[in-house]
Amino acid sequence: LPTGQETPVVTAAVIPDVEVTSVTTPAYNKWRWPALLVFIVLLLASAFVLLATPVAISISPAPAVQSLQGFPPAVMVGDRLLALPGRYTVNASLPGYVPLRQPIVIDMGEFQHFQLQLEALPGRVQVELDPPVEYQVFAGETLFETDAAGITRIPRGSHRLRIETARYLPVTADVEIAGLDQQQQFSYALQPGWATVQLVSQPAGATVELDGDVLGVTPLDTEIMHGTRTLQLSLDLHKPFVLQQAFVAGSQLQLTDIVLSPADGTLALDSAPPGATISVAGEYKGTTPATLTLESGKPYTVRLTRPGYQSMNKKVQLEPAQQQQLELALKPQYGVVFLKASPADASLAVDGKPSGTATRRLSLTTRSHTLEISKPGYVSQRLTVTPRVGVSKNIDVILKTAEQLQVEKRAAANPPTL
Repeated sequence: LPTGQETPVVTAAVIPDVEVTSVTTPAYNKWRWPALLVFIVLLLASAFVLLATPVAISISPAPAVQSLQGFPPAVMVGDRLLALPGRYTVNASLPGYVPLRQPIVIDMGEFQHFQLQLEALPGRVQVELDPPVEYQVFAGETLFETDAAGITRIPRGSHRLRIETARYLPVTADVEIAGLDQQQQFSYALQPGWATVQLVSQPAGATVELDGDVLGVTPLDTEIMHGTRTLQLSLDLHKPFVLQQAFVAGSQLQLTDIVLSPADGTLALDSAPPGATISVAGEYKGTTPATLTLESGKPYTVRLTRPGYQSMNKKVQLEPAQQQQLELALKPQYGVVFLKASPADASLAVDGKPSGTATRRLSLTTRSHTLEISKPGYVSQRLTVTPRVGVSKNIDVILKTAEQLQVEKRAAANPPTL
């Protein structure tokens, strides 16, 4: 303002209070939350793409239905899957194959390829036999179970089947099993696995056993399974009849000439004194006491011998299965020995037993005896003698002192020189 002019006074106008109201348009409210949701989805998708691993799953044969189960779910991109690292389960199914449920682990990083195989279901095989009997089905050494409906489940492929029954010959067949849960039927005619056998024994009434199992009594018509078997016929008071016989399936066999021999008897033989040698019909049978088995109904001569005793013969005949006890007393047999000793009052011991003065007539059993002649101050003499019946022996014994024996020994060592 110019100097000297007054400054004008401005009076402020008073503005009354006015209420301000915020106004939002309807279009803005409509798109706000959808846009936020799209943003979040795009953000998650970007994170999934950055963290996911590309995966390929190949299944042979190609399944009709296939899925990958896990969280978060895998995403198919082209011919590959994108899946976050973790544990998943591959599910697949195809008619004729076992449903697949295979756990897999997906790692973070480079491309992973899983190759899986579907397992074919076995074939459903039905076997029809003529005549219809129970059976078992084998392939090699493997037994396949047959269910109540007569269905046997056998793996797909070529097999050599063996069908076994209780009484018929086994059936062997090369077959091709289609598998894949398909049903096949095979029919076979069975051949008898037994031989028809007639058994007749003399005498009749014998019990017949086959490999230890009782079949019946003779006369007997029976069926015996093929193979080499053991037949035994048994009858009281008779020896068992044992036969190893090969039986051919489908054949007829008559065993009508079986004769059962009477059972042997037993003889419990003893002697007094014991230790006697036994011989029967000239054959050595041991020494008494002994138990002998002898054919029944046949006469035998039993002979006992023992040194110093008379031999004894005994006639014996036993009944079937008879058990007889026999004790025979042997009579001593003596021989004579004339013994003359010097000095005359020397003493005698026979077999270790004192027997009086040495100079005497001795009656001894006809076996080996030991004679010992002794006298105090003299060297004793011992000799062995075996008397004989009807033949006497003369024995002269001269006892000498130890000094006399020494002199004789020196003289023998230094014979005189002529």
